Amino acid sequence: MACVIVTGRTRDFAARSAQAARAPVIVWLRVGNATNVVLRAWFEPRLPGIVTFLQGGSRLVEVI
Repeated sequence: MACVIVTGRTRDFAARSAQAARAPVIVWLRVGNATNVVLRAWFEPRLPGIVTFLQGGSRLVEVI
């Protein structure tokens, strides 16, 4: 895996990844507006699961 884009703003990256034969891996964070402290507290417990999906070859990981 060369590159992972982590985004939470828009579904554009997710849509492009689904349509393209060669696309970067996308981790789409489905969390509302949050401070960095809140975002980190939300993200950290989910990170092991995200890594598992990526290691399994997932090209799009939607984190809710």
